[in-house]
Amino acid sequence: MLPFAGALARPPRYQWLRRQKHTRLAVALFIWLLITALWVYAAQAAGRRAAPSTSGDVREAARKALEARIGEQLQPLVPPETRLRSVSLGCSAGPDTQLKAVAPGVSRLSSPSITVELEHNGRTRLCSALVALQHRVLRAARDIPPGQELSAADFTSGWADAASLAPGALSSFSLPAPRIAAVFIPAGAPVYANQLVRPVAIRAGELVSVLVRNGPVTLKTRMQARSNAAVGDNTVLLNPAGATAVTVRVTGPHSAELLLQ
Repeated sequence: MLPFAGALARPPRYQWLRRQKHTRLAVALFIWLLITALWVYAAQAAGRRAAPSTSGDVREAARKALEARIGEQLQPLVPPETRLRSVSLGCSAGPDTQLKAVAPGVSRLSSPSITVELEHNGRTRLCSALVALQHRVLRAARDIPPGQELSAADFTSGWADAASLAPGALSSFSLPAPRIAAVFIPAGAPVYANQLVRPVAIRAGELVSVLVRNGPVTLKTRMQARSNAAVGDNTVLLNPAGATAVTVRVTGPHSAELLLQ
């Protein structure tokens, strides 16, 4: 009998089972190779992502350290009743970047933008930086209606971003008394100088008692006011007898003084 006669004599079902076994082995091997390739790719991708992240963290830390040093050197330039809140560098900076100068030529910090000089690998470059300042401000302790006479108890002190304040914001209640509110001031709002006015002592059209001084001679007369005025203001009155206009200084309610010497 020939050597392969037995193989040829095997039933077809046995040959089909062997082919199925080989197919399953091939599929399993393919799946294993695919999983291995995916795992290697994922590990390499994670490594590529981690490297820039680490480098970015180092650069961010260097930048924050540089901003802190800039803030320290700006402290002598900060005006009274003002504090430095933060510094934001407007350019990139690495661990090897050195700070050469901060706000050259500036003697008093008044602008939110400054210039700094940086050095890297022996080369100097100019970089902008944003400075966040806060001013001490006077705030209304409660809602203040217009016309209310004011005292220090009506206000509190606090801090506000300089960029949010208009010119004329007060830092303390140090104005000569008496003062009244010219407009409604809500609780917590910054207080401005033009919101606190002296009460009106003379109103337009009313008669005012005027003390006239001319050296040792003193006399009293009455004149008519042309406009409203507060204590300490210079205002124009009319002499009813001759319609002559004279400038006097208001000294109190319905009273003024005229110096001729």
